[in-house]
Amino acid sequence: MLFARIHLSLGVLLLTALGACAGDRDQVNPADTPPDESTAVAEPHDTNNVSVLNNPDTAAWTAGLVAKGGSEMVTLTEVRTARHDEFERIVLTFEPQLPGYQIQYVDRPVRQCGSGDVVELPGDAWLSIRLEPAQAHTEAGAPTIAEKSRTPSYENLKALKLICDFEGQVEWVAAVASPNQYRTLELREPARLVIDVKKTPQP
Repeated sequence: MLFARIHLSLGVLLLTALGACAGDRDQVNPADTPPDESTAVAEPHDTNNVSVLNNPDTAAWTAGLVAKGGSEMVTLTEVRTARHDEFERIVLTFEPQLPGYQIQYVDRPVRQCGSGDVVELPGDAWLSIRLEPAQAHTEAGAPTIAEKSRTPSYENLKALKLICDFEGQVEWVAAVASPNQYRTLELREPARLVIDVKKTPQP
């Protein structure tokens, strides 16, 4: 009888242990669940550690039209230029975001919007940078940029001039020595539109 009771007790213990193991297999350990990577996006960065919305290593160079639509009015707050080894750069800064834009080489004569007056510019080609909807002034009419023209006199980029700030349209014209290929980059924090124009190859 004692042996039977011991055997029965061992059997109950064995069944209990097997049941516990089966229960463990039915439970999911959160540590074993792979992380959700659907929202993890690695963004490239420029040399100033600022988020770049399109990668400069893969941005296409072109001599044709580049256009993108926009819907909300933005304000142009700064215009800068810089020289690099293989290209010359124009940087336009906006608040609170980028506008729509249309960039292309245009024929002479370049005319001031509104008045239609001819704008005299140096160089042999003219790159139009049209921004819309955008403004370069406050609601009270005060300008939001320090300069309406500049003459960096780089190897290819000779001058940059504002020819329109009227009825939601801002237009700059870059006067260059040669209509070389260019590319556009969109940066944020703050919102910036970058236009890189290739330098003229040396003979």
